Amino acid sequence: TGCKACILVCPFGSITVGPSGKVVYKCDLCIERLEMDEEPACVSACPTGALRFGLVDDMRAAERLIASEGATDVPPGKCRLCGTEFASEARLKGIQRRLQKAFGEGFSIDLCPSCRRKEFGRILVESRR
Repeated sequence: TGCKACILVCPFGSITVGPSGKVVYKCDLCIERLEMDEEPACVSACPTGALRFGLVDDMRAAERLIASEGATDVPPGKCRLCGTEFASEARLKGIQRRLQKAFGEGFSIDLCPSCRRKEFGRILVESRR
C-alpha cells in the first residue's frame, strides 16, 4: 500500500525503501555474498555472535552441542511487557550497553520480538493521529 509500516515493525531492520522511494525491498540473505562463499552481512556484523547461517542439520547439531555444554544455564532476560524469556540477561545487558553507547540512553531492547512489533505498531498508529 506504500505506507511503509512494514519497515517500522520489522524486528530485524531488514526491510528498506529502494532508490525510487516507491518500492520496498526485503532481505535476500545477501545472495551476492553467498555466491562468494561468504556469510550474510548481518551474520558477519553481529557483535555478539548470536546470528548463525548454515544448513539446518548443521545448525541443529551446533545447538545440541551448546546445550550439552551447559550454555543454557545462563539466567534468562525477560520482556518488560509480557514476561516472556527471550535472551540471556547477560547478553541483553551487553547488547544494551553497546546500543546505548551508539544511539543514546533512551534506546532499549527490553522487549521480546512480538511485543517490539506491537509497540512499533502502536507508535506508528499514534504518530498518524
